[in-house]
Amino acid sequence: MNPSPHQIADDRMKQAAYYARLSEMLEGLYDKCADFWRDHRAEHKSDTACNNAWHGTEDGRKETKIKLRLKALEKQMAASRSMLDVLHAEARNQM
Repeated sequence: MNPSPHQIADDRMKQAAYYARLSEMLEGLYDKCADFWRDHRAEHKSDTACNNAWHGTEDGRKETKIKLRLKALEKQMAASRSMLDVLHAEARNQM
């Protein structure tokens, strides 16, 4: 059985709230990344090496995980939107 449009909309609201929380967390990690670069760039021969060093830290790994979660949420939200569009079209054709 398919979820109702109200259930889908409610799920999308929850996903949007989770997306916002993750985005706030990512913002904080970007601040830490900037601090890391300021403090450690001179230790590395290239920007790539410094970036790799950042991603080797716990915060760098958190950044990567959050970015992947955000991408997955974007896909889930798009699929939910598609389902709502289908249900809307079906409802219009039934009348």
